[in-house]
Amino acid sequence: SLLVFDLAWKMSKDSPDLLWYAIVGLADHNVHGCIDSEKYVTDTVRLQDHVLRFAKSENGIGALNARKVTLENDLRLTLYRHWSLYDSLYNSEYTACKFRVWTVKGQKKLQEFLADLGIPLSRSEER
Repeated sequence: SLLVFDLAWKMSKDSPDLLWYAIVGLADHNVHGCIDSEKYVTDTVRLQDHVLRFAKSENGIGALNARKVTLENDLRLTLYRHWSLYDSLYNSEYTACKFRVWTVKGQKKLQEFLADLGIPLSRSEER
């Protein structure tokens, strides 16, 4: 997606929509481990420059505030904002593989992990 955006930019055919697709594609590559963190940060800075360019061209302070790419470290828990902590840990690729939750022993390890954190099982299943 970044390559397509760069080509469109060089041909003066770029748009805010193409920029958004590039941002989403870059985030997807980062989440799925297709690129290392150094490349992710470098590409994010490049995209931030394009975001600022589009914001300035729209001549609006609101546009500048509405279009900002920020780099945030976030927990890599699948759908954590929509699921309970337990469901998110259970279904996230890293923790599911680490605890081997497809086995009974793995499910117990996950519950013990939550206990070690001091989070009661009933509380971890709340949304």
